[in-house]
Amino acid sequence: MTQMTRFQAARMWRSAATFIALIVASRGASAQDGSSLSQGMPIAPTVSGPYTRYASPGECGNAPLWSEPLYWRDKRSDTVYHSPDGNKNQPSTVQAVAGCAEKFSTGTAQERDLLGLGQAYLASEQDAKADEALNRLISLAGSRGTSAKTWAMYEAANVYLGAPQPKLAKAEAVIAQLDAMGAAAAVERMLAHTDFANAAQNRDSVQLQEREVNAALKASKEITGDTRKEYAPASAAVYGAMAMLKARQNDPKGALAAITTGRNELVPLRPSVGRYFNAIMAWYTPLGKKAPPLVASQWFNTGAGGDKRPIAGKPTLLVWAAPSFGGMAYPGWAILRRLNAKHQNVDITILSKTAGYYRNRLVKPDSEIILSSDYFVNYLKVPGAVGIWKTPLGKRNDGQVTIESAPNDEAYHPPGPPMDGPLVVFLIDSKGTIRLVSYLKFANEAEIDNVLKTLD
Repeated sequence: MTQMTRFQAARMWRSAATFIALIVASRGASAQDGSSLSQGMPIAPTVSGPYTRYASPGECGNAPLWSEPLYWRDKRSDTVYHSPDGNKNQPSTVQAVAGCAEKFSTGTAQERDLLGLGQAYLASEQDAKADEALNRLISLAGSRGTSAKTWAMYEAANVYLGAPQPKLAKAEAVIAQLDAMGAAAAVERMLAHTDFANAAQNRDSVQLQEREVNAALKASKEITGDTRKEYAPASAAVYGAMAMLKARQNDPKGALAAITTGRNELVPLRPSVGRYFNAIMAWYTPLGKKAPPLVASQWFNTGAGGDKRPIAGKPTLLVWAAPSFGGMAYPGWAILRRLNAKHQNVDITILSKTAGYYRNRLVKPDSEIILSSDYFVNYLKVPGAVGIWKTPLGKRNDGQVTIESAPNDEAYHPPGPPMDGPLVVFLIDSKGTIRLVSYLKFANEAEIDNVLKTLD
């Protein structure tokens, strides 16, 4: 189950965090050796490729972020199945990144560039060279003290976990070294174990996820003083990860207890983290409760199931959607089709409501229902029933339009969709109990797939 502070696409967050860490490390290295950030290794004139203009090894770590989208720009990447073990980069990306990295050498690269160079080697399937770069990073950082070394070790583990096909064993080995350092590395241990828990959740390896969440929680409790206040948001994410784990284990009370404990421990230290806990409650409050009857002004594509939904005695995958999601939701629809092919016993119901417009055009509610149903049934060809609520609209004194009634939203309180467009789903078992609230995202597909197997 993903929530907005799964922090929406774990891999994107890891990449962003690594990039920021690279900048920080670069500044630190410059302060130590007096070098300029503009310095770089000389470019070998015999090398050719799209990234030959890159003047430092660290820049090569960003090459996959450009090369992969370049490959997919005129192709249907939304229909590609993402293995729980990760997908390899395209051969064109491997070749381009390798061409960038071959201009440089681990032995001569400056400390600030080794993280990006390690990323580039992993992206171009040169794991041994990645190990060499990241080990040298840790060694050089160690000469600047324990704090620099532990952060470099966390960065290295993060890079292994952020590889196209995450290197769990290698990340585990680095994190084990951090664990051996005890309280001196409490922050880095907490962050690394949280990242590892996310990787385990993407694979739906519940046992591994449990191990890592517990290790992250243990490390979090070893952080003291002002540092605990500084890292309160990251500690809150640990309790969020614990809530995710409990939900996956079908323990709704445990999920809510994790949130309550985190709130009680951390809000007094840093009140702003209360907003995080408030935001994630929507994912866990419905769990274990009976699914209310669904209401629609018109039903479409119902088949033999009719309009009494959720269908009694049948597992249900309930999807919240709107035509306005457009292409951002295409990956979710592809996942839904794959899940439907594998779980024919599960009823799929798509819920939508009128909003007063369709594709940026103001339309009457009755026309919007027709346009929306055509979009879902005929254009997307969704594998399930579609229920659309004709929303009564009102106006405030300032002229702003308001929704007067949305009974399905009021009954289920679904979390709001994030800006990148994943579809919110409720998994309901054959007894009518809500088992999981999640997103239809590549990172969650394995989890949803496995939970659907248990809903009968």
